[in-house]
Amino acid sequence: MIAPVGVYKCRLCVDIGRAGVVAKVLVAFQTHVFDWQMQRVFGALTRSLPPGFEAVVLVHLAPGAPVPTRLAGVPHLVARTPDIRVAAYGDKSGLGRPDWSFYEGQTDLLLLHLTRAWPGYAHYWTVEYDVRFTGRWRDFFCRFSDSDADLLAANIWSAADHPAHHYLNTLRVPEGIAAPRPDDLMSCFLPVFRASARLVDAVDRAYRSGWSGHSEVTWPTIARHENLSIEDLGGTGPYVRAPNRGQVYSSNIGSWELSPGTFAFKPIKHVLLQRNMLWHPVKPIVPTLREDWGRVRKRARRLSRQWWATLSGTGPGRA
Repeated sequence: MIAPVGVYKCRLCVDIGRAGVVAKVLVAFQTHVFDWQMQRVFGALTRSLPPGFEAVVLVHLAPGAPVPTRLAGVPHLVARTPDIRVAAYGDKSGLGRPDWSFYEGQTDLLLLHLTRAWPGYAHYWTVEYDVRFTGRWRDFFCRFSDSDADLLAANIWSAADHPAHHYLNTLRVPEGIAAPRPDDLMSCFLPVFRASARLVDAVDRAYRSGWSGHSEVTWPTIARHENLSIEDLGGTGPYVRAPNRGQVYSSNIGSWELSPGTFAFKPIKHVLLQRNMLWHPVKPIVPTLREDWGRVRKRARRLSRQWWATLSGTGPGRA
């Protein structure tokens, strides 16, 4: 039986120490900004990794955006939007679709891009930039060292148990494949997750064959379709192992925002008050203020143009 986080001895660390080998586990710190705050967060993560783990900054940038200078001192991979939109992925990459948005369920293209650039790992963890763990990351990762699950994620549910999940209707399957039954149509929450190399390969093949949809639905559903194993990181859902029940994170599955809880979609209200738990989203102050101010300025310019057009008689409502 697994003891609470931070108490037990990691089996992975023991095995590596005895064998003297390097484990094939890569942790991707996924972000779109890498300033001094993110450098500190990434540094804390890397200093707390178990033996045999490696970490890389996986940064998404728009075409032409400057590469953050601080990346020069850390392992990193820059992924620009055109690079991750693989033509063979068809509708998933949305080539030729003006309404396609990276932020609407396509962020998993970053991990697939990383696995092509950095192959050869048995497992890939993704940790988004606005996730914090109020304990040692080493203890968190070691907690799952004896899990063989192909997908480790939060809030794993089937449509039979949670039919109201807001992204279930985004799933598209190729011609000739029956739509998944409610028991096999899955959803999850992916700010932190682990994927095995064989799941990565299965998702890659599925997208190339015509599967598409929001990543929070495609990854667990493809795993189920391919008879791969899935496991919840913690919480209270049906796919959590008994020793992890009520551990690692809390969420309210009855709320679209997953609030109240430590692991939610909207900003948390009681920040980092409970130890050994995942927290999301914990937004960095400076980039968030900059992005919010950018949106305010954009809206102000639009309203100003509308006001001037109306005042000058060229806008709607004027003869």
